[in-house]
Amino acid sequence: MRNVVYSIGLIAIMLAGCQSHPYQEMEERELASGVRYDSLLMGMTFGMSLQDFFDRCMDLNRQKLIYQGPGARIVEYVIKEDVKSPVTVQFQPSFHEDRLYEMSYDYFYNAWAPWNTEFGSDSLILTVKDMTEDSFGGGFLAIEHAEKPTAYAKVDGNRRISISAKDERRVLVRFTDLTVAKQLNK
Repeated sequence: MRNVVYSIGLIAIMLAGCQSHPYQEMEERELASGVRYDSLLMGMTFGMSLQDFFDRCMDLNRQKLIYQGPGARIVEYVIKEDVKSPVTVQFQPSFHEDRLYEMSYDYFYNAWAPWNTEFGSDSLILTVKDMTEDSFGGGFLAIEHAEKPTAYAKVDGNRRISISAKDERRVLVRFTDLTVAKQLNK
């Protein structure tokens, strides 16, 4: 009898291990669709060249919509509408063979301080998720982790958008062209 219980338990564990996570199913389904989504924030797109990126940033800077952040490759802007306090967004591109394939955005409340917990990443992440859904649609999956705050992710065609708390102050939103990222991971 003990061997039967042990065998059933082992089979149940193996079957649970064979089931894929809903995120993995979404990624496989969307990549198999062959549809491309290249739009990012502020008129940026996957596949744009480094020069096109700099030209777009210069144009946005002339319009006083963005400015150079800390470091030579970080761009910054401030969101003042539809937030409880101004939020700074710093973004940085990643290129492969002179083509943009990933963009990372760090969001943080300007009013954040260790004693000002209402402006921490745990509340900001929900605001950022709502803003991202307004621009790119819903369908984000909650990704639970035992030791980290809940993160969110969705895949549309080739474009993955992930949202996670980077630390107690900042929220990271990363747009990745999965067709390029998968090539780089081989």
